Amino acid sequence: MQIFAASNNRSRQDVLNWLTAQKNGCDLVSGQHIGHGYGTTAGYQDLVLELERQSGRRVGLVEADYFDWDYAEDYENFNQPLKEHWNAGGLVGVSWSAPNPWTGGDSWDQSNANLNELLNPNTAAGQQWLRQLDYVAAGLADLQDAGVVVLWRPIHEMNGDWFWWGANIHPNNNGPYTALWRHMYQYFTETKGLDNLLWVYAASTYQNESWKQPVDFYYPGGDYVDIVGLDVYDDNLNAAGYEQMLALGKPFALTELGPLNQRDGSFDNLFMLEKIVNDYPEAIYWLNWHGWMENGVYQNLPIAHNRNAVPLMQHDCVTTLDEIDIEASPSNEGGNRSSRLHIPFASPAPVVDGDVDPIWRSVSPYRLNNELFGLQSAGDLSAQIRTIYDRTSVYLLIEVQDDSLIQDSAENWWEDDGVEVYIDADLSGGNAYDGQNDYLLGFRLNDGQPHTGGMSADLPDRIEFGQTQLSGGYRMEIKIPLAYMGYDRSNGGRFGIDIHINDDDDGGARDGKLAWFATEDVSWERPSAFGEAWLLDRAVYLPAVR
Repeated sequence: MQIFAASNNRSRQDVLNWLTAQKNGCDLVSGQHIGHGYGTTAGYQDLVLELERQSGRRVGLVEADYFDWDYAEDYENFNQPLKEHWNAGGLVGVSWSAPNPWTGGDSWDQSNANLNELLNPNTAAGQQWLRQLDYVAAGLADLQDAGVVVLWRPIHEMNGDWFWWGANIHPNNNGPYTALWRHMYQYFTETKGLDNLLWVYAASTYQNESWKQPVDFYYPGGDYVDIVGLDVYDDNLNAAGYEQMLALGKPFALTELGPLNQRDGSFDNLFMLEKIVNDYPEAIYWLNWHGWMENGVYQNLPIAHNRNAVPLMQHDCVTTLDEIDIEASPSNEGGNRSSRLHIPFASPAPVVDGDVDPIWRSVSPYRLNNELFGLQSAGDLSAQIRTIYDRTSVYLLIEVQDDSLIQDSAENWWEDDGVEVYIDADLSGGNAYDGQNDYLLGFRLNDGQPHTGGMSADLPDRIEFGQTQLSGGYRMEIKIPLAYMGYDRSNGGRFGIDIHINDDDDGGARDGKLAWFATEDVSWERPSAFGEAWLLDRAVYLPAVR
């Protein structure tokens, strides 16, 4: 296990860039809530470090709640496990189930609640609210001083009716809540100078619209939110409102998660993972809630206290602390998280004709963000890829936006619009093609013949591709038969890969080139410049055959 040293140079933007870097319905950051108050240290020991002892892996994200912050608990004690996790290379979140500013009661005490009063410093409640904000800001500042970036998730589940800031306080009126959120944002960032916060808007999945509002009803606006999420308590993990949250245009997470009734320790963590990667592929992380005693019975919600905790932590799709490297994250938003192209098993495999079969909709795309040379503008060329595999072959669906489509270079296929696929089937690398299982495969627009280039091995048998020209671009679907290319199964489902897009804007020679992994145009001669494909154990299925 590689543990990355702490760095106070990891900014909120660095963390956000890393979290939102592209993945393929996989690379989910694992998360665990560890409690509140003085219980956070014990929670970290039991729910995080003990699970690491058993599995060899530590969760990527830990979160704790400033639940009783109005009572001025020792924030240094509370924050200690959060600092420890950050210094080990992990991610940190803080939620805030705020006490009732009118009565001093807990979050569920709705007595006297009127959110408009909190924004008036001349009211007793408004003065108390500012005191509570000051307490919280002190704890967050302590984390800021330690270099910790915080996924800040305050006054959550606002669309439900159980908290004093919830849906039944000002029925059918979202104005008071959004004003409260915006005031807190401005108070923390401007008055208190906190620049270490990523603001997380977390609604509750709703089951009965007669007593809950839609998940986006209280959204305070894109200028005040970095990440959106859903809190899901359901034995089948049905996250109603997922599409509505995606429509807000922010990164999405499952911000709280756990079974509703199945709390006897029998909840299957691997079922949870399969549900997320298949049904909520845009999720960047999930967070299991902590357990608690209720009427003398322990409520088993944490990862560690349910079935298949160790296989979950060791799964290819789960990103653990040892795989988090903020220093290596791209500085541009939307870059590639790492050298890995994660490829799930497909059932059934698609027909290779250039059309989008339903199976492709279960797989999230990777964007090609690396400009190798010559692109004129953002609208000049863009592309994304989806990948799946079956028992013999890898399938690529490549969608290209290109404002000028040209084929005029005869034998020099690489000078025209098209796709290059690089394969190092045995992952041997090297600074030269070995002539056996290193390939440069070319697929030119409006050309029915696949090609090879450079020092590529011969064109493999049984390769197939189809293409469709679109308005403002084209789509290519390619089947690459790994079984006939020297693929070495002993490499644990890995082989070398890269995908490039050639751009011919005005005829003649190629004008620009875009890549998934490479940052220099040297892949045609060096397999060492390829990234890696990982064939995943998990599968995607058509809903009709699940």
